[in-house]
Amino acid sequence: YRNRMASFYFWRTYDRQEIDLIEIFQGEIFAYEIKWAPKKLKPPAAWQKNYPQSHFKTITPENYLELIS
Repeated sequence: YRNRMASFYFWRTYDRQEIDLIEIFQGEIFAYEIKWAPKKLKPPAAWQKNYPQSHFKTITPENYLELIS
């Protein structure tokens, strides 16, 4: 959308922990959980353990514009 060359993935474990969208941009990992209701979430424990330097954000109808603008 912003002419960013990034790679996109999703993440899920065998025990059903998941993250909706993973973006890798300039060597950094950004994890996004997308929810309809505004709610502050923490990343899954397995994600935090394996990717401690990653960035995590919950996207809702109230804040999605800051992601795409």
